[in-house]
Amino acid sequence: MSRKSTRTAPARTMRKRRSGPIEPIVIDTSVEVKKAPPIHIFTIDDVDYFMDAEPSPALALRMLEMAELNGEAAAMSYVLAEVLGPEGHTALKNCDSLTKAQLEAILEIVGDHVMGALDDEGK
Repeated sequence: MSRKSTRTAPARTMRKRRSGPIEPIVIDTSVEVKKAPPIHIFTIDDVDYFMDAEPSPALALRMLEMAELNGEAAAMSYVLAEVLGPEGHTALKNCDSLTKAQLEAILEIVGDHVMGALDDEGK
């Protein structure tokens, strides 16, 4: 028996309904996307770990799907591994000095940052 989350998504601003025909969105995967410098999120023993400054909205969609199918904890675990990459994720999960407060802060930073890819702010 699966349980649905009682957590609600953040309120989104209602968009004005378009009038006229719908124009298809064309996504060209051959175009190289310029990346902003990465963001420093934590340091372990003088080694700095970073995440992309502008996460892909596709990653946010994968996170939402994972949360719906497997729960929020599984989604955060998945997105943390994706954002940090193998080296950063391994360093964090093998750091016995990591405190609960530090992990919670990192999870909040990463989760908010990834989900921010779906926000309208700054666009």
